[in-house]
Amino acid sequence: MLDQITTTINGLVTIRALRAENHFLKDFHYFQDNHTTSYVMCISAARAFGFLLEIVYLFYMILVVIMLMIFCDGMGGGTAGLILNTTMGLMVTIQYAVRNAADLENQMTSVERILEYSELESEESPKEADSRLNVSPDWPLEGSIHFQDVCLTYENSTNETLIEINCQIKGGERVGIVGRTGAGKSSLLAVLFRMHRFKGRVTIDGTDITTKHHFTKPFLFVLFIENNILFDVCVENPRLL
Repeated sequence: MLDQITTTINGLVTIRALRAENHFLKDFHYFQDNHTTSYVMCISAARAFGFLLEIVYLFYMILVVIMLMIFCDGMGGGTAGLILNTTMGLMVTIQYAVRNAADLENQMTSVERILEYSELESEESPKEADSRLNVSPDWPLEGSIHFQDVCLTYENSTNETLIEINCQIKGGERVGIVGRTGAGKSSLLAVLFRMHRFKGRVTIDGTDITTKHHFTKPFLFVLFIENNILFDVCVENPRLL
């Protein structure tokens, strides 16, 4: 929900220009409902857990009182009062400890994820990979890019964004990729930058990028982000040149 609010605020000018206020308002209500549902569910679970502990505490107190009534022979009133007072204090302490243990388990999720990442196997260094693959230090020479049966599926999706892409871009060529929103233009860049796992093969000058540490050369790929600009004059106007 917070990400949707940030995106809406940053693109407020574009939203108003396209008159898409109702669409984004509908999305906000959808995310707000999901957020509220999850938050209420979390609070309800905590309250239900506390209520369950209160019931257990009540039955325990009833059991203690019954035991005192049965084994009351030779027991003074002070001793019985001490037992009841200790039992009440013990149950409050146990209830507080159980609630804190449940909160601790919820809050340790991030620590568990960090520990899982710390136990991942380290990748080999770029120098070791280059020496193992016998790649020339002057790579790449021409800059030709070849996509072979490339398929990409994002982690939070079941549908393939890129389906068996096959194309070859020769070195020095200028290529423009045109398509509607969601067609996969940015996904091709994600494949080149190896931002996601993909199927198929992508080679640069015949070298597979999945085995080459091309990120050791920062000049190999350059990405420019452009903002959408609406001009109120013709593009042939000399003031735009």
